[in-house]
Amino acid sequence: MQNSLTIYYPIGRYDEFDPVPVVYEVTPDLTAWQIIKTMRDFYKQPVTEDNIRAYMEKFPAHNIFLNRTGVTLKDLMLGAVYVKELIPYYGGYLLKLGG
Repeated sequence: MQNSLTIYYPIGRYDEFDPVPVVYEVTPDLTAWQIIKTMRDFYKQPVTEDNIRAYMEKFPAHNIFLNRTGVTLKDLMLGAVYVKELIPYYGGYLLKLGG
């Protein structure tokens, strides 16, 4: 039995950045809701000014986020993000988003 689950999170709206792998420990009491919540929470994490500048290289309009506090990854991905599907990917699963 596999004791971990790797989810590859897209961090760009148009695949302009490689997905980020996150490994989760799988325990007998892990529920589907917990997995969904971790996926949602991933996009709520705050980003740094360096992250914003990396996005600005691809999309200059992201400069609106400079010098703001509380900017999240979801903000940089331009809002509405929902889970469309998980597909097998390099021994884990790639999260496919819609929005």
